[in-house]
Amino acid sequence: MTSVDSNSLIFGKVLAGAISGVFQAGAILGSGLIAYHFQADAWDHKLDFLFDIPMEVWGGFVVFGMLGYLLYAFIFGMLGALVSKTEDISKSATPVTLIFVASFVVTMMGMMDSDSMVMKVASYLPFSSSNAMFARIALGSVSGWEIAVSPGILLLSVILCGYLAAQIFRFGTLMYGNPVKFTHALKKLREK
Repeated sequence: MTSVDSNSLIFGKVLAGAISGVFQAGAILGSGLIAYHFQADAWDHKLDFLFDIPMEVWGGFVVFGMLGYLLYAFIFGMLGALVSKTEDISKSATPVTLIFVASFVVTMMGMMDSDSMVMKVASYLPFSSSNAMFARIALGSVSGWEIAVSPGILLLSVILCGYLAAQIFRFGTLMYGNPVKFTHALKKLREK
């Protein structure tokens, strides 16, 4: 056992992964942009549609990509703390993975009509807003107030999920070696 606070442990793990991901994505995207900028004439500017992305789309990518990553990272960290064997990780992570895949499929199908009710609702649900609202921003079918409200809801969800993850992470580390169900962990936290 360690004397480090469980909040510091889970937030440190998630934020370290997020920061390294930002550096990696920045290096990959940055090198691609720079290389194409110098070689655009050789390509006869055939890839301009790919690299000439408006700044509001880049902003949406950064905000929603980062908040979506943090939300799912906290959830996976929380679920990972509840398993005692490596073999059980996939079983506990499957429902969350299915939710993410469903949100991706809804977004891809909704891109045909980004103003549909399904896309509008998906733009505000924390599990799907990182995909749906980003797609709506990229397609140019979203108003300014929607761009302000959706990340606010997502940010609040990330904070709440981070707090819950820290509490369950603490409980999971105290029960190390014993399999713990998510519902049992929530029940114990409410009793506290």
